[in-house]
Amino acid sequence: MTRQADQTKVLTPEELLGRASRLVPALKERAGYTEELRRIPDETLEDLKASELYRIGVPKRFGGLDVDYALMLEAGALLGAGCSATSWCYCLWTAHAWLVGFWPLKAQEEVFAENPDVLISSSLNAGKSTLEPASGGLKRQGDGSFPAAAMRQSG
Repeated sequence: MTRQADQTKVLTPEELLGRASRLVPALKERAGYTEELRRIPDETLEDLKASELYRIGVPKRFGGLDVDYALMLEAGALLGAGCSATSWCYCLWTAHAWLVGFWPLKAQEEVFAENPDVLISSSLNAGKSTLEPASGGLKRQGDGSFPAAAMRQSG
């Protein structure tokens, strides 16, 4: 079952870009910690979710903002002034959320129905490969520069 957008407010591009700009000081402050941690700190994830910037990529039926997708690139550029790693991850997560919007509805529901802020990313594989069960996980066989695997980080 699809979840209808629970937002009644409309966020303008100016408001969303303002939210991105207001995150920059905190991102600058945490940039060294982000590098040391080798991942985006939980505080930064919470800030991104609270800003609703990620919802630029989420399909409207699951709480997405229904704004121009290119706005994600502008927001990412602003975030990059504070922390390039955070900007990179934000853009990947948001782009992949947008791509899920092109999947069959059942697949979209599996990703977003319980949590429209679930963070997803994947790699693209120009070649052909397969994954097979193996001791301790999966074994990839085939060609291509990156394995075709998806990761989820629930939020």
